[in-house]
Amino acid sequence: MIKKTILGSVVVLLLLITSGAASAHIELNLPQNPVTMRVQYPGSQSYFDTLLKNILPGFDVGNGSYIDWCVAKQIYIHPNQDYPNTRLYSLYNTSMPSSLWHENWSKVNYVINHKLQNISYWQIQYAIWYLLDFGDAGLDATGWSMVENASLYGDSYVPTYLISLG
Repeated sequence: MIKKTILGSVVVLLLLITSGAASAHIELNLPQNPVTMRVQYPGSQSYFDTLLKNILPGFDVGNGSYIDWCVAKQIYIHPNQDYPNTRLYSLYNTSMPSSLWHENWSKVNYVINHKLQNISYWQIQYAIWYLLDFGDAGLDATGWSMVENASLYGDSYVPTYLISLG
């Protein structure tokens, strides 16, 4: 089964490609037009479960449910409300607006792709927030271990092939 992950905010979903070890640049074929996003909080395996709608066939992402992580802690997303003007961006595409860029995206992608066994999804979320400069929201020893591993090994992490979107 292919696991799909999205990092979300009200206006933007940032897609990370997950799997494998570092490699060459990966390009995703994403819709140029806005899509509709609806989140459920809390998620079943992640911070959010996100439903994407209004995506035409032929793209690397489609209509359906995705596990989702919060990357904009200061923006509130109303659960069970449609956000019809959501734009999709890949972290590995230079067309992503500069206002969305963060120097630690590769480390966040590393965390998502190298989850420790039996770790709470809250610790994954806290590690993501920490790496994106939102501070320590409650990291425990396993969460800190993920942050440390991402800092050691995730600086230029790029997955080699598409298993998950996230």
